[in-house]
Amino acid sequence: METLFGRDREREVASRFVAAAASGPAALAIDGEPGIGKTSLFRFVLGQARAADTTVLDCNPTHAESAMSFAALTELLRGISDLEFDALPSPQQHALRVATLREEPAGAVVDERAVGTGLATLLFHLAAANPLMVAVDDLQWIDRASAGVLMFAMRRVHTETIGLLTCARSGERPPLFDSSIPADGWHQSLTLTGLTASALFHVVRDQLTITLARPTLLRVTETSGGNPFAAIELARAAGTGPGTLRPNGTRLNELLHALTADRLGRLSQAARRALLAVASSPRPTIATMRALGLDADLEEAESSGTIMFDGDRVVFTHPLLSAAIAQMATAPQLREMHAQLAAVTEDPEARARHRALALPERDEATAAALDMATLAAEARGSSVAAAELAQLAVERTIDPDSDVAWARRIKLAELLHSAGSSLEAQDVLHRPGCPAGVLRARALLLLIEIAYQTSTVQRAIDLAHEALAEAGDNPTLSARCLLSLATLTTDGHESARFAAKARETLAEAGVEDLALLAWAECEDVSARFNLGQGLDVERLERALELERTGRTWRSGDQVAAVRPVLLKWADRPEMALPALQELRARAEDEGNEGLIPYVLGHIPGILLRLGRLSEAAQAAAEHLGYAERTGQESQRMQALYSVALVGSHLGRLDEASCIGEEILTWATAEGDEWLEMSGASIIAFVALSRGDHATACTWFARWANDLDQLGVIDPGVSRFHGDFIEALIATGAIDEATRRATLLAERAETAGRVSAQAIASRCRALLAATAGDVVGALGHINCALAFDDACPVAFERHRTMLVKGLIHRRAKEKAAAKQALQAAAAGFTAMGADAWAERCEQDLARIGTRATSATALTSSERTIAELAAKGLTNKQVAEQAFLSPKTVEANLARVYRKLGITSRAELGAHIANENRSAH
Repeated sequence: METLFGRDREREVASRFVAAAASGPAALAIDGEPGIGKTSLFRFVLGQARAADTTVLDCNPTHAESAMSFAALTELLRGISDLEFDALPSPQQHALRVATLREEPAGAVVDERAVGTGLATLLFHLAAANPLMVAVDDLQWIDRASAGVLMFAMRRVHTETIGLLTCARSGERPPLFDSSIPADGWHQSLTLTGLTASALFHVVRDQLTITLARPTLLRVTETSGGNPFAAIELARAAGTGPGTLRPNGTRLNELLHALTADRLGRLSQAARRALLAVASSPRPTIATMRALGLDADLEEAESSGTIMFDGDRVVFTHPLLSAAIAQMATAPQLREMHAQLAAVTEDPEARARHRALALPERDEATAAALDMATLAAEARGSSVAAAELAQLAVERTIDPDSDVAWARRIKLAELLHSAGSSLEAQDVLHRPGCPAGVLRARALLLLIEIAYQTSTVQRAIDLAHEALAEAGDNPTLSARCLLSLATLTTDGHESARFAAKARETLAEAGVEDLALLAWAECEDVSARFNLGQGLDVERLERALELERTGRTWRSGDQVAAVRPVLLKWADRPEMALPALQELRARAEDEGNEGLIPYVLGHIPGILLRLGRLSEAAQAAAEHLGYAERTGQESQRMQALYSVALVGSHLGRLDEASCIGEEILTWATAEGDEWLEMSGASIIAFVALSRGDHATACTWFARWANDLDQLGVIDPGVSRFHGDFIEALIATGAIDEATRRATLLAERAETAGRVSAQAIASRCRALLAATAGDVVGALGHINCALAFDDACPVAFERHRTMLVKGLIHRRAKEKAAAKQALQAAAAGFTAMGADAWAERCEQDLARIGTRATSATALTSSERTIAELAAKGLTNKQVAEQAFLSPKTVEANLARVYRKLGITSRAELGAHIANENRSAH
């Protein structure tokens, strides 16, 4: 274990950190000037961790490695066996193996997100077996790819026994790195300061076996400012006498440079040349030095304590020595060394960087080598490193306005966009002079994606039309442009036309790009659905099969993302929900965190239609949390819509109304027509739930107008048609209600939307009852119930039973009215829609009875109450009652509220009293 002198407080903090990391998330950040002893403390902490049986993953990045792909990550995981990698999900395992050079890339390039997710999974797996410490010395030199995935992984640490130890030079800690440290775990930062004379006495004696006389010690201490490295070098230079010490007042950096230069200057020229090779190489090994013919010259450097060997790797004993040897070399010497390293380095990325540094002028051979390195870095999943290499390739291109230069510029923009720097990518492509035709079409296709994220849909559509004009006779590019237009347009007829043209273009050219063909098939199915022609499930499944043929499917695949939504709208919850769960699992495996909010956004609506309101509320809350964590404001609004929609069904009307206003304000400011429609529908539904039919009509009219503007025809997409018709009837707008009921019935029948046919029949029943035609009304209501049986939507079925009860009441058929209203009340109560259950009770009161007394329980509530009173847990109750634990929890909350109790003990006493009374 490293010996520390004069660092009693730091030793104490280190002990607390190791103990904290053994029980939960912990982070220790060490900072200080060069030579102050950060690495000594770093090694001391690792020694304590290993002594405490903690698994340690550590790395020591160097300046030469800072531009390489996953250099630090590769070193960090060097001691992890292949068996540990085998425990990861396949996409994560492959990504992490490729990133750390354990496996060659195969097929599609590795997604950097999958590397980050793989690292997180691996860390959690290791921490489950033993407390784990992840340690990075000289953090200021960590490569950006490694830093990115390490931050990605550490942000996911919540309860795991993982410690994060980092050392960095003061003021050089990578931006945002500290934000990845677990916020709710143990934290401490240390900034090291100079040592006392007494501590330096022991440091010098320990390192050099020199015992300094007090006068010399005091001058060493004063001159070094207590900096241990400077003190050691001063003592080394001075021997046992004070005469050669540097004068006071010399700046520390100047002093350190002078001292290291003095030390290195005493080595032979051959040894310094060998050290220059080590300092210039990102991964210096004995094999590399042997290839350069310099391995014998390293012996002198090792004997002087300048370098050491870590396995096959050659490492400077202190990073200041590496910096000093590079500063001592002339520019021609550095270029010559990089040229020699380029000739013996096998890694394409390192070789290209050496060539670029050896020849800084524009050179096509260097640019071509950088192209190859760009592809290699991209294949490993480092879009950041690949973008840096692509930028170098652009800079080395002889003619900056040539087609070759523009092809490289487009590649650079694609990589920047992939790395999340979309605006920077846009700036790269906005340079004037892009050649017309294929190159400009490629550039515009990328700008379409950027515009969709950062500008407006209309801007993206305009760019797609421009790209189509440039694509000319290139069938693949033309098809991509057409499919982009099909995706972006809200006009179903136009979308169908673009999709058909894309398919025709691909067929005529004989293009067999299965992903494009699948996209075209999916867009045609989607367009026809949007035109109200129903969902062709068979074609949709063929498109999915086509997309996955001959390749491992990815969460970003077009059909995989669109299919669950179409199934959801088309009354196929039994297919939609598993598809969304599958998509989420794949996104999590790949680390595609940005897609998860999109997936989560469609789950609450499905659960709501299945009558699982408690689960729907939880799903909406989870969606909101993910959207906020990923900074997706549009998704946050979508999540708020789900929160409000489910909340309004649960009777949280004030909260839902406020959220509706917030959504509407944001959507109006952003020009988001879809969310404007969503906000209006929430406000309208809340008004309907309160019985304020006039206000409901006003807002439903706005919703309907937005729906028409968006070209949405299928009544399964946004399901407030029946609510609008009901509000119109209540306000006496019978003609408009009749028109809309007829249109709904027609569209529902054409689309095969059975759930909408049920609502249309219920609306016709209301219209008939309003006209005094009770027989006709009951005929329509029975038809609605038959449709409900064919396509169950729990909430809507209870609404239909409510209407059935009202019709019977109007016909003076009290027994039938009571039966229907009680069934509706029980249904609403069971799913937690208390406001609607109260409406049923109010209507029952008008016929001289109520669904239940204030304290009476429904049959389902009584069953759950009796099981709970026996002392069963919610999970055990759920198993016996064939319900979910969340449904049990929601029902028990209502039981407690009705009975005016707060505990299971009181519940048991109440049930026992009832049972005694019954006997």
